[in-house]
Amino acid sequence: MSDLISLVDVSKSFTFKNTKTTALKNINFSIKPGDYISIVGPSGSGKSTLLNVLSLLAKPTSGCVLFNGKDSSKFSNRELSEVRASDIGFVFQEFNLLGDLTIFENVMLPTKYGGMGAIEGKERVLTLLNQLEIDHRINHYPHQLSGGQQQRVAIARALVNRPAILFADEPTGNLDDKSSKEVVKLLDKINDEGAAVCVVTHDTDVANIANIKVSLHSGDISHVK
Repeated sequence: MSDLISLVDVSKSFTFKNTKTTALKNINFSIKPGDYISIVGPSGSGKSTLLNVLSLLAKPTSGCVLFNGKDSSKFSNRELSEVRASDIGFVFQEFNLLGDLTIFENVMLPTKYGGMGAIEGKERVLTLLNQLEIDHRINHYPHQLSGGQQQRVAIARALVNRPAILFADEPTGNLDDKSSKEVVKLLDKINDEGAAVCVVTHDTDVANIANIKVSLHSGDISHVK
């Protein structure tokens, strides 16, 4: 099976006030269709940076990121936007829902950039919200929902364009225990349905359900199992 995403000798550094910090060091790593990967490690180890590079939200300082075998550094801005809209879903710890849009409007928004027609988009949104058991709050606004409900909406938004891979950065970090367990089940279900899932987490329940566990320490992959 060919790789969905591959990092080849990838490093990433940042410079702030003339001080250079290396977040990733010569990383070689691949994700295949259907993989379920958890990325763990102490704070400051480079987990979120790795996730951002894998999801094409950030460019490496050196090395190469291949997406479906193609060098992503050669993608135009339009091609990058199209890949992010159609092939990649991203779930944030802070949910990042738009407060002035209803739940339906938040989930519908990515369909406008993913090339989905209005009728198909509406049907897709309603189906997802029903599957995630949040359809009864469809006309509510984010501030009217609990944290767990907001995260379900964020997951629906990430899935609406049927991405090949779902990235999640600490998706249970702001949730209570009950809501966290619900999100763990949702991520497992998404993977069972065929999407690759890659999660940065401190939550052992989230980490242990993955079939591939990547440990980062000081920007190096110290262990993969």
